[in-house]
Amino acid sequence: WKSNLEETKPMNHNIKTAHPVVVDVLARKSAYKLKFEDGDQYDSVMRLAYSRTVRDLEALGKNLKVLEIGAFTGIVSAALANLGHDVTASDIPFVLADERNAAFLRSEGVKTIPHDLSVLPFPASSSELDLVVMNEVLEHLNFNPIPLLRELARVLKPGGLFYCATPNLSKIHSRLRLLRGKGIMNPVSDLVLNLK
Repeated sequence: WKSNLEETKPMNHNIKTAHPVVVDVLARKSAYKLKFEDGDQYDSVMRLAYSRTVRDLEALGKNLKVLEIGAFTGIVSAALANLGHDVTASDIPFVLADERNAAFLRSEGVKTIPHDLSVLPFPASSSELDLVVMNEVLEHLNFNPIPLLRELARVLKPGGLFYCATPNLSKIHSRLRLLRGKGIMNPVSDLVLNLK
């Protein structure tokens, strides 16, 4: 979406193969295993989603000032930095406080803003960003997201872009799992972790 909430056409890319920059970043990230969760497994599952995002965003040009909300393991932030953007990763404080995650992001030239999204205002100046990226985050918020979205519009420059993606729970993989009697959602233990 553009910052004026005008919808743009979705990009159409082959997402069956991982983006080469994402592959390189994942290889470097493997040296920085996280303490608090199996980030390697998450990254393996998400590599094609990361690639879709990077392919969509590389068409926007170079040297953009980018904020990734919910950066988690930092793969998208690092890939965008490797493509020549000025990137800041933001996530809840304990994610960015993990020394291995922080070291990885520093090594990739990514700045960080540890921040709880329920606390407003967001710690960024008005009209300073070209692009805000928020993937796999909106569905985790346990509060009204409208004030946060207004804040993200505030930090975007006029004409800036907001890129948001959420999981497609009705995809064929999920339907096949349900037909086999398996779950498609995270285990209950993940919900307990989120409450902490």
